[in-house]
Amino acid sequence: MLLTVVLATLHILFAIAWLGGGVMFGMIIAPALASLTPGASREFFVRIGPRVVRFFQVVPVLTILFGLLLLGNMVQGDWSQLQNTGWGQDISAGMLLAIVALVVSEAGSGPALAKLITTVGSVGTPGGPGPEAIPPAVAKARNLAMVVMVLLLATLVCMAAAGFY
Repeated sequence: MLLTVVLATLHILFAIAWLGGGVMFGMIIAPALASLTPGASREFFVRIGPRVVRFFQVVPVLTILFGLLLLGNMVQGDWSQLQNTGWGQDISAGMLLAIVALVVSEAGSGPALAKLITTVGSVGTPGGPGPEAIPPAVAKARNLAMVVMVLLLATLVCMAAAGFY
């Protein structure tokens, strides 16, 4: 019982951080960055950007890891519960959506954010891009963050639905 509580707590905490971080970036930070001067954007991303990238590299993986450990602990080797019950089908759908969100995050959002940091950091340097390169890079990172956010919200719906069985 204690193991289940610990795994559930860690899974939920990391899931909250992942979804909350995505909402914060997609709905607040990225739109605000679009209105900043190139100098202000550069200052923000040089100081904070690498931490944001690391956050979105680590938190999603830990969310999935603790979710899978929790699931394994809950079914105790009887994986047929995922096929034969409404609970299992909701959990499976949520797990699939979370894995898709992880792939989009790691293969899309993370690299887009890293490229945004590089773009903003090199604006104004000899041979670097001009300030006009910032809005498209911000838009791409924001759009990918929004896709991940929608996938995570759908995951949350599935996981919440599983709680009613």
